[in-house]
Amino acid sequence: SNGGGVGKTTIAALVCVRGDIRTRYRHGLAWLNNEKQRHSLDYESYCKSLSEICMQLGLLPQKLKLTPFIRCPCEDDAVAKYRMVSYMKEAFANMGQLLMLHRKKHSRGEDARQVNFLIVFDGIIDESDVDWFLFRDSNDGYVLNDLLVTSNLAIRGLEHNVVVPPLNKRESIRLLLMESHLSNHTLAKNSHALGLVKKCLYHPLTIKFVGRWMNLKRVTAGGQKGVEEIIKEINSSLGEVDDSASLIDILFTVLSQASSPLVKGTHTKIVKLCFAAFVLVFCHKRGKVQVSLDIAEGLFVKVVETVSEILAKEDPLFQSHGRLATKLVPEILGALGVFNIVKHSTVSSDSGKPD
Repeated sequence: SNGGGVGKTTIAALVCVRGDIRTRYRHGLAWLNNEKQRHSLDYESYCKSLSEICMQLGLLPQKLKLTPFIRCPCEDDAVAKYRMVSYMKEAFANMGQLLMLHRKKHSRGEDARQVNFLIVFDGIIDESDVDWFLFRDSNDGYVLNDLLVTSNLAIRGLEHNVVVPPLNKRESIRLLLMESHLSNHTLAKNSHALGLVKKCLYHPLTIKFVGRWMNLKRVTAGGQKGVEEIIKEINSSLGEVDDSASLIDILFTVLSQASSPLVKGTHTKIVKLCFAAFVLVFCHKRGKVQVSLDIAEGLFVKVVETVSEILAKEDPLFQSHGRLATKLVPEILGALGVFNIVKHSTVSSDSGKPD
């Protein structure tokens, strides 16, 4: 787990499209996108998730026989929550029974206890929700599916480091094109693109940032530069990385160069200056930090005004935009995936979990 935009969903997707994973979970794979859910699981959202799993696995959702939950007028909150959890437990058991029957039907004489289902829960926001998606055989209680979870939380049992192996050339180019919004581009056999992913050591997180950097340069160029020219520029920017550089060295170089865009042939320092101030002021605790955009922009203006005399002499972005240059900082960091700029209100509520 980690903050948003670091590549958890991308890595999960790359895992799911691997041939060996498809073979291993031949009875089905379901993907639940929890991005829009802003509170813990309740009965309505749980039923929607179960129905989505059924449809992706080729099962009929009506076979779950889900009971409508109707709250009585003037019902005490604690009583309503107790009833809702009991309904969720019933739905949980029905889903387990449905998966068990489906697996026995297609087991072809193999061990019926072998796990052949995979459920991906992308963006879980409450640790207790994990238990609701580990379905079990009602007879002897063994788990019927594996669960792959992405989250910004520190999920129990997942505190150890996960080593992500390098991608192959095809996967690397596919990720580069996807992150640069060039999925239909004929770049797959381009020697400069192949050299770029090789320079990234085929590491998914580094390639992801390079792809976003490409897209940012393409958009800000306003169509005046071709894709191949942009790739050559990025390759040239990374030319200072030698063959002995580590993954961290290369990733640092990518982030440093991407957050210092060229303005009139000179690198601007405003983006990195504002980001350093943001980290110093707001990032005292590990995990995602939520800050109002107005407050962040106010901080950036104060920082730039403090060193305005130096920036007026040395920084091309400040020379052309003045203090208004700070308005571009969130946009640039958002395009690179460093900031995740959203408009929503967060409501939290608790629910129980299955026994």
